[in-house]
Amino acid sequence: RKADVGLVYSLPSILWRTFSTLQFYDSKSYNSTLLAKHLSWLAGSEDVLNDLHITTNAGILGFEGIYPDQLNLNVSVLLLPSVDAISDRQVVQISDWVRAGGHLFLWGNASGINNEHLCTRDSPAFCEICLKCFGCTNSSSNVGKGSVTMVSDAVSAGYLKDDEGKQQLLQDMLALIKEPLVLTNASKLIHMNVFTHGSIHNNSLMKSVHFVHYSHSGNMTESFFVALRNVSQTNVMYFFTPETPEGIRLPFSMQASYGHTLVPSFQTYGVLAIGNEEELAARRVAAHLRRLQIKIEISSRCRGETRQ
Repeated sequence: RKADVGLVYSLPSILWRTFSTLQFYDSKSYNSTLLAKHLSWLAGSEDVLNDLHITTNAGILGFEGIYPDQLNLNVSVLLLPSVDAISDRQVVQISDWVRAGGHLFLWGNASGINNEHLCTRDSPAFCEICLKCFGCTNSSSNVGKGSVTMVSDAVSAGYLKDDEGKQQLLQDMLALIKEPLVLTNASKLIHMNVFTHGSIHNNSLMKSVHFVHYSHSGNMTESFFVALRNVSQTNVMYFFTPETPEGIRLPFSMQASYGHTLVPSFQTYGVLAIGNEEELAARRVAAHLRRLQIKIEISSRCRGETRQ
């Protein structure tokens, strides 16, 4: 799965506040306020970015001896929503990623103020690579090829508050991403995920964009524009839905490194596949054989029930 933005769930920010006899989860405590911000901003940012058609992927800051890190750093932007607790090892990993060209987006005044045991740090975790982080006093940063952006509690909450805030988030994200994986004017009811398949080494690499239409009415979508990054003129595009399992070949035009096409209307689910003709043909045959196998298995079960 490919994405422009990695959203980070922080086990260090949660562990002692929810699984401890120290009553850190008391609704009136400072710890509970930080916990609530992290969880609500994590969920809220994913909802808003999906509505804005910015592709996301989730990652986990783990806790040593309990749960391993599952951090996807194959993204342009890493968003830490009110992650106040983080280990030294995790700080080094993310800082190295920033120096290599990644863009770190810190939400909230309390970002990185504690280690994984909720012990207050002498200075916030990312001070070495961040000149403008709250609480940092250093006069230079070792940020390398990347960047660090930190916004206050008020700005973070504002991103999720109303349409004006969401548009500001879109502008700030695009300024960091620069070249998104996908550009589209689809309705916010249509969410999408991007995947790669196969191998670039044997020329079988294929991309697919999966669209889900979250409509309670059951109406068909309007057709919409899509532009996909890193498409070749030698590629072909097909659009698949449950109603058209064999796929519809779509024409596309090239502008810079983006392939532009118009996705036809669909009801609930559709997949736009991009690759070379031979690879897509082979995958269509394999999918057809899987459907036949499933039909045979269902038919066999039904006949067995009839005989009984």
